[in-house]
Amino acid sequence: MSPVHPTDLRSLVAALRALAEPIAARVDVDVVAIEVVGASGASGRVLRVSLDKAGGATITDCTRFSRIFSPALDVADLVATTYTLEVSTPGIERPVQRLVDFERFVGCTCRIKTWDMDSRRRLKSVLTGVEGDEVLVTVDGVPRRYHIDDIERANLVLSLDEYARLGEGLHPLAPASPPVAAPKAARAPRLSKDDGGHSPPVAKKPRPSRTLKESP
Repeated sequence: MSPVHPTDLRSLVAALRALAEPIAARVDVDVVAIEVVGASGASGRVLRVSLDKAGGATITDCTRFSRIFSPALDVADLVATTYTLEVSTPGIERPVQRLVDFERFVGCTCRIKTWDMDSRRRLKSVLTGVEGDEVLVTVDGVPRRYHIDDIERANLVLSLDEYARLGEGLHPLAPASPPVAAPKAARAPRLSKDDGGHSPPVAKKPRPSRTLKESP
């Protein structure tokens, strides 16, 4: 009996996540996002799986996951066309798919595209919270809400500083830590001859090097 393939992109992504998450748990990583890119033509699609964990996922983590997920994907036969599997860590345009991540990044700017939007259009929004299964945002100062199942794609819009804080395990909008001043070296006390001591020698400044140039 041949497998039943998902009939649309939304159900395909859900089926891929259901397959990927137990495998990710086995190798101690989280599935941040699963994206299906490209049309189902002769060239095939690209399946992008983004992984992360506390302290940041590594190439080794991605390799361990891929070695288990790739054969499981072949057995499940969820994708009816040819495809290329890409497993990586999130970049500066970090995808956001889970409610827990929409809540985690409250205050951040995010580009959101819903399933019923034009393929070229994405709304630049500010994440303001989560209520139940709905994501709360503001677009040009106007509050909006989207059901999580209606969001096709969402990506954070981060500056380099915000991305660096995220890499340190901080919220992207967390205030920068003040620089820690290096402790000053203790100076040895100078004793006078009356105290039975000797004044420490004064270091001479080194002379700048000089080069002798001879005229022909």
